[in-house]
Amino acid sequence: MLSVLDPDAPNDYFLFVANDNDFLTTNGFQVGAAYDAGLDNDTTFLAYRVTIPGFATPVDAPPVAWMLGLGALAAMGMERRRRR
Repeated sequence: MLSVLDPDAPNDYFLFVANDNDFLTTNGFQVGAAYDAGLDNDTTFLAYRVTIPGFATPVDAPPVAWMLGLGALAAMGMERRRRR
């Protein structure tokens, strides 16, 4: 997550999500609409703008935010290990 650095929205962040070719798709449904990529889209990188109330800066993040982040990292590590 990365702050959008918008003084009018101090609790807004960019959330980046990426996936590899394990989710190969040509046709799909995303953000409420169907799409046809016209090609095999084997890698996707998405950026979302999210609002997290009370999450002023990463350093001052509430403990639950840190636990969520650490849990996500642990889940990614376990998935990577499972694939080997």
